[in-house]
Amino acid sequence: MLRTIGQPFLRFKQDPVRMIRLLKFRARFGFTIDHDAHIALLENRQEIMKSSSSRILEELLRMLESGSAEAFFRLMIEYGLLQLMLPFLSSFMEGKEGEEIYAYLQEVDNYVHELPGTPPRSVLLTCLLFPIFQKRLQTRYLSRERIPHLGEIQNEAFDQVNELFHVFFHVPRRLKLELVSILTSQYRLTPLEKKKLRFLRIPSDPSFSFALQFLQIRSCLEPGLQKVWEEWHKEMESPSSPKRRNRKRRSPRKAPPAPEPS
Repeated sequence: MLRTIGQPFLRFKQDPVRMIRLLKFRARFGFTIDHDAHIALLENRQEIMKSSSSRILEELLRMLESGSAEAFFRLMIEYGLLQLMLPFLSSFMEGKEGEEIYAYLQEVDNYVHELPGTPPRSVLLTCLLFPIFQKRLQTRYLSRERIPHLGEIQNEAFDQVNELFHVFFHVPRRLKLELVSILTSQYRLTPLEKKKLRFLRIPSDPSFSFALQFLQIRSCLEPGLQKVWEEWHKEMESPSSPKRRNRKRRSPRKAPPAPEPS
């Protein structure tokens, strides 16, 4: 049984993030929520918008790393918390197409339980974004019989990330750039135009390895991508493959010698 220390209504008022932590324990251990805590959570959920967005983002990222992400996000929607903070995401997840996001979260949970290490946070967050991004490209380009080039896909990825998080969260710039890179690179790894690449070229993008990790997760849901992932992974690990070039540091310019006194 999950209870608060003290009166739940007051405790959630004092620190609304406790409501998210309550659902974290519920997702991880399956315990029952005390009746009073349950009612207090429902009555106080609007208070979550008064909390620090950086604290809540950290809680969400930790749950993506926990091995209980699918159960947690289902609870966040059931109790109406995700609708307040990420309305665009929750609207998608509440529809029929939202099950694809839950499928990605399930694969992430399996990854955490079965394999050593945890994927980077940008890879985990991409599991929430990619199904929405696929639909965006389908609606704006493919349904109009137009294949977007990588530059257009990158611009759409920037807009998608901004639209998803702009209401409440301020995503760190580095994390945002990694998300955009992973989303864009999926269409380098698996091009929309069905033509066989003559050769695989590893780009200089430092986030490309993250994109490859996300492709591995995709291949668990789409077995047809397994061979594609293996080919790119082999090329990435090949010693003859062009790696990211290290820029040579310029030596500091020497100050010109002072003129000799006349």
